[in-house]
Amino acid sequence: MIKKAYGKVNLSIDVICRNEQGYHDLDMIELPIDLYDEIEMEVADQPFYCCNADLPFDEKNLIWKAIELLRAEYGFKEQFAIRVTKRIPMNAGLAGGSSNAAATIRLVNELLKLQMSEEKMITLGKKLGADVPFCLINKPARVRGIGEIIEPFILEKGYGILLIKPQQGVSTREAYETLQIDKAEHPDIVRIREALIRHEPLDELLGNSLQQSAFRLVPEIKKIIKQCRKLGYGNAIMSGSGSTCFVLFELDQDISVLEEKMQKQYPFVCKTAILTE
Repeated sequence: MIKKAYGKVNLSIDVICRNEQGYHDLDMIELPIDLYDEIEMEVADQPFYCCNADLPFDEKNLIWKAIELLRAEYGFKEQFAIRVTKRIPMNAGLAGGSSNAAATIRLVNELLKLQMSEEKMITLGKKLGADVPFCLINKPARVRGIGEIIEPFILEKGYGILLIKPQQGVSTREAYETLQIDKAEHPDIVRIREALIRHEPLDELLGNSLQQSAFRLVPEIKKIIKQCRKLGYGNAIMSGSGSTCFVLFELDQDISVLEEKMQKQYPFVCKTAILTE
């Protein structure tokens, strides 16, 4: 059985405060994208794992964590043969690991006929990471709290998106540790959602509270955004905690000049689209 594990972008992030539990309260717009890993899984006598990227299959891997979380919850003994085809780069701010965990939950649910509701899957997914619940829903949404409050909305018209990632990734932990909330950007998330739904210009609205931290950790991020804006793409911004940057564009818009320029400079450049359903 095979499932696609779709990545996502954070169109904008407002880091509101650090709560009493030590986590950061967020308000953000998240959009699924048509870039995905493929997770193939079958029940087997012995565990087997294969991937075309250098990923450990142990407690550091979210696929492994998802299986063991479900095993503890349901007490099954089955092992799994797993093959992963990676297309989403690591340490990119595109939810590669979280999407893999979400797909794994759905695969185990179907293979073992656990009959989990979506609500149950989301409850378990929260234990694996803040982005896993969104990856289980996989629809455009306003996301709040630490990622557990998800409010999907409908996009009548889609967008193309160009993803650009420099060689170096950004540590999410370091991005939050070096964040100066009082000096960070605080975009109006409700206004951005309205503009998306109405298909209004976004250039002056988008923001990411973590962007200044990421600039200090990986200066090349700032360079990418500056280059994109110089070529006329005012909505260029960083996704999540980085290091991937992106620009949105109309589906019929020719962005070949920007795409070719970025391909000459950076190891990962991908033109894809926002998933609207």
